[in-house]
Amino acid sequence: MGFQLDPSIAPGQSEYTNRSTLTASYGELMSSKRQDLIDTGERLFHEEGFFATGVDRIVRQAGTTRRTFYQNFTSKESLVEAVLRQRDRSYFDAIDRSRPAPEAGALALALHVAETHLQFLFHGAVHGCLFIKALGEYEAHSTTISALATEHKRSLHRYLTRLLADAGATQPEALALDLATALEGATQYAQLMPPEVIGESLRRQIHRCFTDKEVVS
Repeated sequence: MGFQLDPSIAPGQSEYTNRSTLTASYGELMSSKRQDLIDTGERLFHEEGFFATGVDRIVRQAGTTRRTFYQNFTSKESLVEAVLRQRDRSYFDAIDRSRPAPEAGALALALHVAETHLQFLFHGAVHGCLFIKALGEYEAHSTTISALATEHKRSLHRYLTRLLADAGATQPEALALDLATALEGATQYAQLMPPEVIGESLRRQIHRCFTDKEVVS
């Protein structure tokens, strides 16, 4: 299964409904077979890469058939698109879950995002960022997949900017970029160092950013 979240969190429940343009076009609930293929694809793409994972392997791992696969997806690339949309939705849902109220302040929000990112990152084996991986493999082969991967990163920056502004940050756009950059660095180094080391480093970066820039009134 892919990364699963509290089912009580659903698109439309947050005042930040349009968190991501990927999430907005995610669509309705899918059939169980289609969902199994997406979950299996997400796991295999994350572990082994996109180009290294073929349809036959996905089908075997999902316990279904090629016929079922092509009844749900026109190609492997269309599955990749669905996987990226699911990953995008799961990530934003994870941030929204137990998100502190704006009154708690921008620092509390930034630390919540960091803790959520760490939980998301170390859920199972660590294989880096699926969106960066997709961009690296498909940049020269699929404008649609490349655009989805790029838009996730841009959506995150816009979303964090809105959250931080509402929480009282005086320079929310700059702080959101600093936070997103710190999260990206944590993702890359997570493949080399234990979770507690990555977590401590990420928290220090966030505190230092608030202290040095005095971005909160």
